Amino acid sequence: PHVEPLTTGSPSPFWRRSPRLAVVLTVFSLVAVIGIYWGNRVLLISADLEVLPNSIAVLPFEDLSPDHNDAYFATGIHVEVLNQLAHLSGLNVIAKTSVDHYADGQTAIRDIARELNVETIMNGTVSYADDRVRITVQLIEPKSGIYLWSKSYEREFTAIFAIQADIATNIANALKAEFSLAEQSYFETMPTDSVAAYALYLKALGAAQGGRSILVIQDLDAAIDLDPEFALAYAQRAWRYASSLLFGYEVPATEYEQGAIASAERAIALDPNIGLAHSALAVIDVLNWRWAAAWRRTEKAYQLSPNDLAVRTQYLRITRSAGKYDESIRVNERWVQLDPASSDLFNNLAITNRYAGRFDAAATAAQRAIEIAPAIPLYHIHLAYAEAARGNRGKAVRELQVAEQLYRGKFDQIYRISQMAMVYSLVDRREDVERMFALLEEQDRSSTVGEAVWALAYLALHNYDQAYQQIEAAMEKPSSRNNTTLIEIKANPWSISELDTPRFQEILSRLWQIE
Repeated sequence: PHVEPLTTGSPSPFWRRSPRLAVVLTVFSLVAVIGIYWGNRVLLISADLEVLPNSIAVLPFEDLSPDHNDAYFATGIHVEVLNQLAHLSGLNVIAKTSVDHYADGQTAIRDIARELNVETIMNGTVSYADDRVRITVQLIEPKSGIYLWSKSYEREFTAIFAIQADIATNIANALKAEFSLAEQSYFETMPTDSVAAYALYLKALGAAQGGRSILVIQDLDAAIDLDPEFALAYAQRAWRYASSLLFGYEVPATEYEQGAIASAERAIALDPNIGLAHSALAVIDVLNWRWAAAWRRTEKAYQLSPNDLAVRTQYLRITRSAGKYDESIRVNERWVQLDPASSDLFNNLAITNRYAGRFDAAATAAQRAIEIAPAIPLYHIHLAYAEAARGNRGKAVRELQVAEQLYRGKFDQIYRISQMAMVYSLVDRREDVERMFALLEEQDRSSTVGEAVWALAYLALHNYDQAYQQIEAAMEKPSSRNNTTLIEIKANPWSISELDTPRFQEILSRLWQIE
């Protein structure tokens, strides 16, 4: 949009105006990162929780393969063992995000158990060479150091399904967790008749942990070529396409949307009980603002696969978008127990509590996210939001300044600028609001800011007529960026009275109509 200049000149970023403050904040951030990581690791973990019953943390498997190019087998098998155990309703299985913190092997088993609030720990090694696999696993009771169960498998890779099922069964038996008929059937069903296809699937899972989406899709394509009825591979491919669109990666939009739909529909046709495939279709519905369909698919996906990381993340996001704050918080708090070192979970909890007007809880969750990952500027913005709402203006400004220092002008998403403008507005820092607005104008020269982002920026300036016009324009352009910002505006966690007037209420009520 054409924007008239607000001032004759925009103030320079604070680190240019106050270099001494910038140095102090940089040192503070580094000390926080180093101190938390090395000094008192228990700060990362929710140690205030009681030990979970029937709980297990499966540590990342050590790779002993002679060829380091085969290291993906250890990662992929670790993911699959976690997936299998997570299907057992009688077990509490710590998520991969949290156990990955101990991949270096430097923390004592007893300390890991205390930090993750679990009764048992499993570790193991994986070696792959010449189509043979050797897997050694040990289940340990940390307090006594007693081995509850251990076993070594050395077989042809064709036996990998039986090995994984045997590991899960023995762990369940050792922890006295009962199987349902459906869970027993799950373990007895092989996901593919092609071992070669499954090897590529494991490779894709390993690559996914490193964030290499293109390689993931290539490996899944190859797996599907070998087994055109490999439902899990189709579901994973559908999610990779859909999530790339959802999180705004530079990908061919039409091609990826069509790929997500085709892969998800094929997965469901082969196995309608894979929640991930339904979640992928829900993402496409969200991107096209088909909210009722997105809600139905997301709810079904979570019912089918409540322990799938991607499915649960989508469920938390959509329950919040639909205004179902109590449900989103309930599920989020449950997952914090199973994934206590996930900064994303605490950040999500901070956002949802803030939307629900629970600012003390929002501040606590945001602070925990920062303790886990202090170098992520977004977490500081959300803490600033919560502190501003609680009336702690000085604290809010300090958190924003840390966020700006961490960003250094390179924002992961443009709408973070308008969010910071809103927090500055809440603490009556008009000069900083205008500085953020000028920064948006600068960004708009090289990339599209988006109508909803402009709307939020105008709200920060108290220019409600311009904000309304931008919301009107945003409602005509379904997109992930506009949707995310409009949902925040609809939630109105800032208690802006103008947003409660009939004209704003009428237009915002059109968002997320799920009934």
